[in-house]
Amino acid sequence: FIAGGPHAILRLQAFAAVLLSSRTFVEFQTSGLENPLTNLLLVALLGSLLAAGERGGGLPNRRAAWLCSLLVLLRPDHLVLCLPVIAALLLARSRVSRALRLAEMAIAAIPPAAWYGFATIYYGSPLPNTAYAKAGLPFTDSVTKGAWYLWDYALHEPLHAIAIAGAVLVVLA
Repeated sequence: FIAGGPHAILRLQAFAAVLLSSRTFVEFQTSGLENPLTNLLLVALLGSLLAAGERGGGLPNRRAAWLCSLLVLLRPDHLVLCLPVIAALLLARSRVSRALRLAEMAIAAIPPAAWYGFATIYYGSPLPNTAYAKAGLPFTDSVTKGAWYLWDYALHEPLHAIAIAGAVLVVLA
């Protein structure tokens, strides 16, 4: 999808049209700050990595590390998205020494570490209460609630549910 080619812009426009025609997607994206900010940071991170690949000059250590830092500061579970990027930055060949790259990443990790340290001291926990409420559900209840959510989504947005299922099948194939 991201790869170029003569039809890349058409695919991107079709993808945007499908997303923007979904009332659920539009409401979810505009209902607060967390989701749009997450998407903005993810797009900036992806753009930064793609631009570095096109330049052929290696990965943008400082920028990617800071964008990952902001993502983890926004939500701690974004660490799952950032760990592969950080690992790639550390393992990539570069003119910059590995020690200097590690130091850059350590500096970028200061804001989330400071926040989660403060939250632990002040609130008694590094994570918000909602994280514990979601994690406290038994697995079978989580699966059942997830299935009901998907069923409700398919009832209210059948075309988009079919498009999502098709996209998942294409990726899995």
